[in-house]
Amino acid sequence: MLPPFGWQAVASQWQSAPVVSASAAAAAGLYIWGVARVSRRHPAGPWPVSRTAAFLGGLVVVVVALQSGIGTYDDLLFSDHMFQHLMLIMVAPPLLIFGQPITLLLHASRNPLHTWVKRAVRSPIVSFLTWPPFGFCAYAAVIAWTGPDRRTRLTQVCSGLRLACSSSVMGWPVTSSGGAIISSARCWIMWSQKRVSS
Repeated sequence: MLPPFGWQAVASQWQSAPVVSASAAAAAGLYIWGVARVSRRHPAGPWPVSRTAAFLGGLVVVVVALQSGIGTYDDLLFSDHMFQHLMLIMVAPPLLIFGQPITLLLHASRNPLHTWVKRAVRSPIVSFLTWPPFGFCAYAAVIAWTGPDRRTRLTQVCSGLRLACSSSVMGWPVTSSGGAIISSARCWIMWSQKRVSS
């Protein structure tokens, strides 16, 4: 019997999801290894701390959303279910994308891995997967399809991971260029000033 839902329940009612734990630990370990490697190779220009914090924070959000009390009460409370979705759709993906893991991999790796990564990033498949219309359609399809049965722990975790991945694919073209939003805002401000002055 679960206690009433609240912050204490969120902090105490954890359920293990080995796939999530192992994936998050592996991603964090590889990312930190890349940061350390870039710092050794380029001591004058180390990897930004803000990007490291964003990526690790995104992983923490995914783990908390799927394994803490938020994931435990997912099938019991609709409000908790939607809060979990917001964490996986609107919080985790921007943080993970802002961490720029692919850029870090390019900075940290050497040939032949460096060349392979560049070819993969520039390949037609990746270009199609990061094409905004495809990202929107993939996101809409995942939102529309909740799966045949969400009662088992595995299907809950898979559903959450699908949400996070589809949101990342949709948001990647907007936030992956490291300043696309800021650049767009600057262009809009310049256009507005020009309109006012004329």
